[in-house]
Amino acid sequence: MMTCKEYSKLLSESMEHQLPLGQRAAVFLHGAMCTPCKGYKRTLAMVRQVSRELADDEGASLSEEARERIRKALADLT
Repeated sequence: MMTCKEYSKLLSESMEHQLPLGQRAAVFLHGAMCTPCKGYKRTLAMVRQVSRELADDEGASLSEEARERIRKALADLT
């Protein structure tokens, strides 16, 4: 059985590219059975949506330097 830590990592990866079938199935099953991870998935989806909306607003674009700091901070979380 997949751990919550593995789930969160693969869920994030799945938003960047398509996972292999076995990993997609494991993510789906874990997400269907684990209440805290269901909440994490909803929160992550909401953050992505708000980020997209902010990025679409005029004047809300980030510099490449800021984007790189964010990428580094996110990478440090895993």
